[in-house]
Amino acid sequence: MVPLTDDDVPGWWERLGLPELIDIHTDFLPERMLRRVWAHFDEAGPLVGRPWPITYRWNQEDRLRTCGAWECGVSLA
Repeated sequence: MVPLTDDDVPGWWERLGLPELIDIHTDFLPERMLRRVWAHFDEAGPLVGRPWPITYRWNQEDRLRTCGAWECGVSLA
């Protein structure tokens, strides 16, 4: 069963036998495009009725280092 609501998610990942679930989305784009993507999220708040912040608004090197530290399948080589 695929979860249909946020409330369904904990039972779903527990049935998969996972100790925890982390959802990470990180963009690695050319700098000019990345600035535009971040601006889109900054501007989206009024359109969706709530803030939609970029939590990790770091340079590419710091984002790669952090993903590597979190062991999320990113190769730093």
